[in-house]
Amino acid sequence: MLTIAKVCRATLLETPDVLSALIDGSLEKVSAPFDHEYRIDRLLFNREEVVRHFLNPRRTLGGMDGSKILKQRDAATYLKVKTATVPYLMTVGLLESQVVANPVIRRKQSGISVTALDAFMEKFIPVSEVAAQYETHTNVALEALRKQGIGPIYDDCGTQVSRFVRRSELAEVSLDIPKRPKRNRRRSARPA
Repeated sequence: MLTIAKVCRATLLETPDVLSALIDGSLEKVSAPFDHEYRIDRLLFNREEVVRHFLNPRRTLGGMDGSKILKQRDAATYLKVKTATVPYLMTVGLLESQVVANPVIRRKQSGISVTALDAFMEKFIPVSEVAAQYETHTNVALEALRKQGIGPIYDDCGTQVSRFVRRSELAEVSLDIPKRPKRNRRRSARPA
């Protein structure tokens, strides 16, 4: 049996996400010790059920025109960017959202189709992916791109939003980014 803290660590989810799965009935094998004192951190989750529910492919909200609709958090995972990036892209108008009915909470919420995400990724690439290709830090890659005259498509977004550059601009230049040097750590000599 796992505590809610261990479930969050294992699945990389936050406590409200785990609790919503409990409330909607997706997780049924949950218990609490006799002296639980009505505390959430005393809940015990079945390991097999947690693995089956959370580590399987994410469920979609529904289908429109044959394409899958993802929640904003799932769309951020799909794009491999920070969580706040998708709402920012929707606000700026770079990602088209659709209003769908969530069958779990029975309310309308905005979702993004996988085809819209794929179309966005055909035009743009995250700076973090460029940095991973050159095996360097994101800030080093961003500075090298700026030296070549390539700027991110937006820049006044703060540190919680991942930045993107146009693939067409990136294809025209070759970046001279030195790889991050590997540190050779020496063991300290222990006194005898």
